[in-house]
Amino acid sequence: MPPIDDLPGTLIIPSRDDIREQYLRDVRIRTPGAATNEGTLEYADASVFADQQIPVYFDVKNIGDYVANVNKTGKALDAELQRAGTSRLLAAGGSGYVAVVTSSGGGTIFAGDEIKDSISGKRFKCTSTRIYTNGQSVPIIGIDTGPSTNLAAGTKLQWTFPRPGISPNATIVLQTDGSGLSGGRDDETDSQASDRLTALRATPPASGNDADIQKAVQECPGVTVQQAFTYPCIRGPGTMGVTFTIRPGTPGANRVPNAAMLATVHSWLVGKFPADDSLLMCLMIAYPVTLIFKASWAPTAATWADALPWPVYIPGDPVIVDGAVTPTATTFRLTTATSTTTPEVGKVLAFYDQPNATFRNKRILSVSVVVANKSWDIVIDTSNNASDTNYIPTTGQIACPWSDSLQTIVSPISSYFDTLGPGEQLATLPDLNLRQRRTPRSPVVYANTLTNRVITPLFALPAVNDIELASPSVPYATPVGAAGIVSYLLSLGSIAVFPQS
Repeated sequence: MPPIDDLPGTLIIPSRDDIREQYLRDVRIRTPGAATNEGTLEYADASVFADQQIPVYFDVKNIGDYVANVNKTGKALDAELQRAGTSRLLAAGGSGYVAVVTSSGGGTIFAGDEIKDSISGKRFKCTSTRIYTNGQSVPIIGIDTGPSTNLAAGTKLQWTFPRPGISPNATIVLQTDGSGLSGGRDDETDSQASDRLTALRATPPASGNDADIQKAVQECPGVTVQQAFTYPCIRGPGTMGVTFTIRPGTPGANRVPNAAMLATVHSWLVGKFPADDSLLMCLMIAYPVTLIFKASWAPTAATWADALPWPVYIPGDPVIVDGAVTPTATTFRLTTATSTTTPEVGKVLAFYDQPNATFRNKRILSVSVVVANKSWDIVIDTSNNASDTNYIPTTGQIACPWSDSLQTIVSPISSYFDTLGPGEQLATLPDLNLRQRRTPRSPVVYANTLTNRVITPLFALPAVNDIELASPSVPYATPVGAAGIVSYLLSLGSIAVFPQS
């Protein structure tokens, strides 16, 4: 019998063929030498018996799987959420701010006033009634819902019925995390609801404790909360630091709440808890991490584009884009402080396009040596789709060799970062209990330390033969924030992959 840790997490039932073979085996035991091959009466009886048993086994599996909350789906999961005092979180629209243009003296915009994107047709509404002057930011949230309401900063919106003194046009404001409108999501999935239910069961909410505040944050209308985090007594007795991640619309998308979301959640909490509860809404700041891997591809997968890939991996000093020359989509300077081989015409480079979660290829057309073995000006080949001609590498970005297999690792890595939570707000905690420590505690829920778990799902990829994390060294902890003010969140900055030696 296998160890308990090796047992499957779900009830395993036999297939139709398994049931038929078990029946025929019993026939052969009871009647040695009996014919049981296909076409015999015994084979027909076994097939009929298997057909009768499959619905029974199916019902047994459903009942068995529903014994554990983690396996419940659909209506069974909805019923369990209701018993826990909550319900499935519905779809929500993106939120943020628009900068308005007004006449002298400004004008009043009322909560509920509609503004929309004329291109996509997505509708939003103002959330705060007040007099707004020229250039001021107006908080808005989606009337329509889903990831498609996460619009980029700079997008032009139009008021459906402009108020007196208010221009019809407004522009989405750039947030500190680089987004415009964010937080738009679809209805909570079974797996997301199950994870939230597990957290509720682990720390039941009651009487304003950490779990009670976290539950309230997650249920705030219109805000796409993924997980709430609290820091009890963070600025002394009676104070509670509060922050949260938002549910990404797609794997690897932004999870940092913007100022509008923080304000909405704060207003919601103030209305639910006593006035003397000092709830401090804390900013969350993304802390990008560049991951460098060394990999070998499976024999059946696309290998490196070049027989001798360039650049080679230089520990602590990779080849990067030099800002001394402004990079373009077709020209850039590459630099390293460590002597290495000179790039050759025809070599194919790879750069990770973080906003679009994809690798871009650049084939070298010409090389001009700036510093022997250390710095080169590169012109890429734009003929016959040899290179991506749109992506512009950023200053300091790592260049690595190209392989068509590179893209396979992006989704698992992005999904891993979606499971991380914010770090602590104090470097030294007063005790080992909950005072001033982030709850839920890492690593039980949303770990705040990068570990080798990031590469675990990569071994399951058909394209990967072997892979290792070369940088950063793990465990890699989230930087410490500021008490009652800021929490940092590890996010995926860039990826580079080199041949494994």
